[in-house]
Amino acid sequence: MNTPILFYAPGTCSLASIVALEWWGEPYRLCRLDPETFGGEQYERINPLGQVPLLHLGDRLLGQNTAILNYIASQNRELKLAPPPATPEFHRFMEALGYVNSNFHASFGPIFMADTWSKNPAAQAEIKTNGTRLIRDQYAYIEEFLVPEGFLFGHPTVFDAYLFAIGRWAETFHLFDVKKDFPKVARFLEDFAQLPAAKFALAIEKDGNAQSSGAFQGHVELNGVLSKFGAGKLDHFKTLTSGRLLSGKPVSSEQSQAV
Repeated sequence: MNTPILFYAPGTCSLASIVALEWWGEPYRLCRLDPETFGGEQYERINPLGQVPLLHLGDRLLGQNTAILNYIASQNRELKLAPPPATPEFHRFMEALGYVNSNFHASFGPIFMADTWSKNPAAQAEIKTNGTRLIRDQYAYIEEFLVPEGFLFGHPTVFDAYLFAIGRWAETFHLFDVKKDFPKVARFLEDFAQLPAAKFALAIEKDGNAQSSGAFQGHVELNGVLSKFGAGKLDHFKTLTSGRLLSGKPVSSEQSQAV
């Protein structure tokens, strides 16, 4: 099996996938996307959406946190990173994971996109103010339903990793006082941040260096990954070993297996 490579950007939701990889414990590498590369043409050769996280699995690319987190959880069920499939607990888990993705994560859109939606400073401020109200609604829901004493499923799962990655943003963007307004959410964030895998992921985001459980095999450069595949865009929905690019330029089997 090729060593997985996770493409990530500091401060984003991709932190959840770094935490999950640490929990999995199998060798992996990271490719850090800083502002000059994140969303640029080079990265869009690999992921046309220009988003993170993206997991390179040697013969295929896997995007979207929900897919990546489920993939990692499925690799070793004994770790209990997700409940067993086809159980009521698993269905509840998927509901909670879907909520983080479709509701909680998406609620920050007005904060991220205000300057794209309008060039008028007053309109941008109004968008952010109204957006903050919607975000507060999400924290209120989480406070009531998703952060009981301990963890929702009795122990940390990949759901908690995703919830943590997004939950820290209210403080990041100085939206409101989470500790004062949503004490249960604040306690969850504080407790999760003390987990070794979370400490590692946060330190990696900060400066790219951290003490791993032993699974982390170091960073790779984006150019180094791209050099294995020649010119053109990679087909995100076809295996890399198929020898095809979106541009139609073939890739040798040696190249596709080299990363």
